[in-house]
Formats: sequence, C-alpha cells, structure tokens
Amino acid sequence: MNSIYITYYILLTNAYSYQSSLGNGPRSFWNSLTDLTDGIQDILQMYGTRPNINSSVLPEVENSMTISTGLPGTRFQPIVDQNIADICIPMMQCNRTSRYRTINGSCNNLMFPMWGLTGTALVRLIPALYQDGLHQPRMSVTGRPLPNVRDLRNGLLYNKNTPDHINTLIVMEWGQIISHDTTHISVLPVSSLGDLQCCINNTYPAMVTELPAQCMPIQVPVDDPYFSRFNQTCLNFIRSVTTTDYGCSLVPQQQLAMVTHFVDASFIYGSTDYIANLIRNGTGGKLAVQRTPDGREFPPNVPNATHYCDVSMDSETCYLAGDSRVNQNTDVSIIHIVFLREHNKLCTELLALNPHWDDERLYQEARRIVVAAVQRITYSDFLIVMLGVVLIFRKDRTTPAETEFQIMTLMNYIMAMKLC
Repeated sequence: MNSIYITYYILLTNAYSYQSSLGNGPRSFWNSLTDLTDGIQDILQMYGTRPNINSSVLPEVENSMTISTGLPGTRFQPIVDQNIADICIPMMQCNRTSRYRTINGSCNNLMFPMWGLTGTALVRLIPALYQDGLHQPRMSVTGRPLPNVRDLRNGLLYNKNTPDHINTLIVMEWGQIISHDTTHISVLPVSSLGDLQCCINNTYPAMVTELPAQCMPIQVPVDDPYFSRFNQTCLNFIRSVTTTDYGCSLVPQQQLAMVTHFVDASFIYGSTDYIANLIRNGTGGKLAVQRTPDGREFPPNVPNATHYCDVSMDSETCYLAGDSRVNQNTDVSIIHIVFLREHNKLCTELLALNPHWDDERLYQEARRIVVAAVQRITYSDFLIVMLGVVLIFRKDRTTPAETEFQIMTLMNYIMAMKLC
C-alpha cells in the first residue's frame, strides 16, 4: 500500500513538473491558472457579487488538476469546485498594519483573508464519491458495501519491526507534528450527556441503521489477532464535522479543518483566541506551565484528565496545549514541551533586551521566532529528508522561487494523501 502511495506521489510530481516546464515555468503557469479560475471565482464568491457561476464558462486550462489514473473518480476536479465551500465563510475586516499572524489563520492573505481560517472547509483535490452524492458512505463499484476496514488493515499493514539505520524516530514524529499543525478533523458532541458511543459494550450493534446519523461503527472480525483477546467486536467511530453541521448546505458536504491551514506553530499556540488565551501565563509574554520541584517546565494539566486522557484519576498527567492531540503519544508530548520551553526562554531574553515591552509584545515577538523556526525545520530540513536532496535541488530548477514552488507543491500532495 505504501509503495502505491509513493508511486502516486512520483506520478503527480512528474506530471506537474512536465506541465510546469511549458511556457515561462511554474511561476507563469501558476499565475495563469490563478488568474483564469481561482482568482475570478473566489473574489466573486467571497464578496457576494455573483450568483453561482458554472465552471464551464471559464477558460479551460490544461494543468495538473486534470491528471487522472484512468479510474473512475480519480480525476482532479477544477479549482472552482475545490473552493466551493468559500461561500460558507463570513467576511471579516483585517488589520493591514499588523506585524503579527492572527491566531485563527485569517488575514494571512489580504486579498483572500479567509483562506486558512480555522473552521473552514478542506479542499477536495478529487470529487467526493458519496453514495447519494451528498453524505452517505460510498459503495464499491459492484454496488455492494466496501470491504471490512479492519480486514484491510490486518491484511495490508503488518505489525513488524522495520528499523531504519539512517533516520531516527524524530523524522516520523515531525511529520506528525506538522500534520497536527495544519489538519484536524473533529466531531460534534451529539448531546450534553457526553461523547457518542456507537458500540454496545464493545459489541457491534445488531441494528446499525437505528444508530444516530453521526455513527459509523467499525465491525471487528471475531478472529481479529488483537481485539479477539478482549472479546471486542466493535470500534467506536463517529463521522466528522461538515459544512452541514454549521448551517451551510453544500452538495456534497465538505469536511472542516478545526485548526489553521498553515505551518504556523498552531499546535503550540492554538487555533482560536479562546485556546490561545487559555494557555498564556498573562505576564512576561510567557505560556502557562506547571513546574516540577527541581524547576523544570511542562504544559499545564487539563482540569478533567479522565475525560481527555486514558488515565484513572484527574490528578494524573494530561497536558493542555494549543492542540488537543498533545497527549497522543510520548514523542508528540516531548516536542510540545521543547517548544513551550523555547518560547518562554525567548521571552526572558527579549525582556532583557527590551525591558519596555509589555506582555503582548513579548508574546507576539517570541511567537514570531518560534513560528519561523518551525517553518525552517519543515521546509529546509524535514522535506529534504523525506524527498531527498536530488529531487529538491534538481539542476533544471534555475531559481530559488522555482525550488520553493516545487517544495510547496510536494508538501500539498503529501498532506492531501495523508488525509485520504
């Protein structure tokens, strides 16, 4: 399965590079594509100056969006259709003189201030394949239900130790951190009674059709190599938040990203003003911490640890951070701790250099430096490890702008495949 994904990356990249070599290179190609489709549609949609314009009236551009594997539903859809959920975004005013990024990702692009905003829809590179065209899970090409996902997992992804003699675990973990920084699909609580449970005492329900619409429990085979030891035949699975849940009816529905879409260290600082303020100390620009008796700093604990973490008492360790997945595994927690300490260290050093700065200025300046460090690690170090120096710095890329363009394109493909 992994080799199929890697091959798909290479095919996409090569096809895009081929198309980009036409005319005046990728910069000219991208500008033309934006001018002809994306810019026209989004400006008109965003500012409410048009009814629904059919994409057929726009000039047709032959580009990577038309790459297809030859299989049904695998052709990239036009940019107009990718950005259909822009009509759901409310308008807001930007402070054009601000020197700092907003917490929620808005106003990063002053022409399109809602791009990347927390709570906006993800872009579908290929069309949705819902059974009813709206939201019902798709069927196989034969019209029957798709294969059991637990069987596929056991058959395709083997549990075996495959040590890497070149790279350390941090390579994988940094990829996870960046995915947390740019993507988070969440679920809505169904009621105030707590989280929705789609299984009945870890058993697959007999009448699945009578479950709430958000339920899509995963049936576990009785001979499952792991869960059979616990007599568990059901895994709880709740469908993600969509534009429909927020009162914007689209066909098909679109999933929402509950974090900013940018590499902006939102996993540290949060993607909403509420979370950002919750984890601040309030003095000296620093983030809130809990200290051990020997003076080491760690993120503060959530007040109800048993709800958010797999612990038996609320007094046990369960961190509060800019991203709720901080407790997902030990390595993710460690990276959070490193950048928390780095931010607070920077605040101390900046205050020594600028004793007249207030809490807000210290916080924002330290945040700017940390965001830049995260971006530098991602684009200058991580992607080179993942994709290779030869691919990143090929001789046929004559300018830094072209190299940066290719890196950004590859990053988008990798993140898109991760979400599939």
